[in-house]
Amino acid sequence: RVLLERLRGGDVITHAFRGASGVLDASGAVTAEFKDAVDRGVRLDIGHSGTDFRFATARRLFDQGYLPTTISTDLNVFNVDSPVVSLAETISKVWALGVPLPDAIGMATSATAAVIGRSDELGTLAAGRPAEVSVLRVDDGEAELSDGYETITASQRLVPVGCLRAGEWIEADPT
Repeated sequence: RVLLERLRGGDVITHAFRGASGVLDASGAVTAEFKDAVDRGVRLDIGHSGTDFRFATARRLFDQGYLPTTISTDLNVFNVDSPVVSLAETISKVWALGVPLPDAIGMATSATAAVIGRSDELGTLAAGRPAEVSVLRVDDGEAELSDGYETITASQRLVPVGCLRAGEWIEADPT
């Protein structure tokens, strides 16, 4: 809680939706320190890693009006098979929790570029900018999504197809 009091507008809380981090009190309501930090302009990031994202915490925060500013992962060799899998999978988890797909995509693209101060070159397609395009497919049908502790069943998920970077098409790994 002391750390929350020290954060300034524009700072980012990564792993904000992990639980047991001083953002929720024993009853599941946001703490005064957390509310004050967000009111000061502190931004919230998913930062999904093996243990730092919980559906239960996300639901409580979303229900109280605290949505992520950005969606990112802490993807590494220890969580690529489960529970993180990919950035597309993490976006799918936020989508499955009720965030509209265009908003969830924006949290991983244009909002992220804005937070790191690079909106002038990243996050959107525009004439004169290098094209970095991720191509995702929406798979309809039941999809099990895990946070590492809880598994939910979604009716849709995003699946990476490939990306265009510096004029080169890169096929997504089919596994």
